[in-house]
Amino acid sequence: MLLAGNELEVIPGANPISEVEERYIASGDKMMEEGKPAEAYDFYSKAWDIGAFEYIDEVNDKLDKCSAIIKKSHVIGAVIGTVLAAAVIIPFCRTYYFDVNWMFGYAEFLKDPGFFLAGHHPWAVLAFSVLFLYSSYVSAMELMSNKIRFRSGAGARIGLAVLVAFGLALLLQSTVVLLNATGFMHIFTLIAWLFTFWV
Repeated sequence: MLLAGNELEVIPGANPISEVEERYIASGDKMMEEGKPAEAYDFYSKAWDIGAFEYIDEVNDKLDKCSAIIKKSHVIGAVIGTVLAAAVIIPFCRTYYFDVNWMFGYAEFLKDPGFFLAGHHPWAVLAFSVLFLYSSYVSAMELMSNKIRFRSGAGARIGLAVLVAFGLALLLQSTVVLLNATGFMHIFTLIAWLFTFWV
């Protein structure tokens, strides 16, 4: 509508704000038809920011659809990245914690076979490392969700998620190795020992 003149007369007509939102929605629909949900999400977000009442439900549905498509790619990539990381990390951790288990000088006594936690420690840290693989998957999904429009193609999104999940897994495992070298990980070994002792 348009308010005109001193009397602020109401003249029926098209709403220019709604027209802009309609163009954003149409552009988003076109991107979806071309298989570009990331670009479509961007257009639908602009339409949502305008917030014309008559399009609220429609835009929300379209945003949810885009998010679901994008998230599916991220999940596939994060799972692949985590599985690849597990194939590398688990054998490494098995060898490292059982055969090497390097520690700083002040913590060397923790490796003494006579120390009551020495036999439990490699298994406890190995189990903790496996749990950290799940943490890397969760962290990758959270990071990818924050970068939801970073890549448009499904292949690119999956590939990026693979790299992010694999990289985070290596980073977290490096942190565990460093904490183990300080002797800090024996706290978790003690907890595991107490659990098995009482159970």
